[in-house]
Amino acid sequence: METSIAITTVKKELRLQEWAAQIEAQQQSGLTVRSWCEQNGISAKTYYYRLRKVRENCLGDPEQKIVPLTVPETHSNCSIELKKGDLRISLPRDISADTLIAVVHELC
Repeated sequence: METSIAITTVKKELRLQEWAAQIEAQQQSGLTVRSWCEQNGISAKTYYYRLRKVRENCLGDPEQKIVPLTVPETHSNCSIELKKGDLRISLPRDISADTLIAVVHELC
């Protein structure tokens, strides 16, 4: 029984490595996700599923979906800081709502 668990674990790790390589290839390609997926015969829905699974594997707890957000006092040069574990991202205070939403979406 331990052998089947080990094989399952290895298969999962290999699948995640393959998916991570696909995600890296898309990001390096300079293409939109939609264009890259069309060229590689993968649906966008499948791509985003794989992206989520790779992130969950890298970040640990897949149930934690809230990213703490710190908004500094109202000083003109302040920024918005996103923190999750050891990851810390500082964004300009005047960032557009669309860009902020895209960043948070990528983190989740």
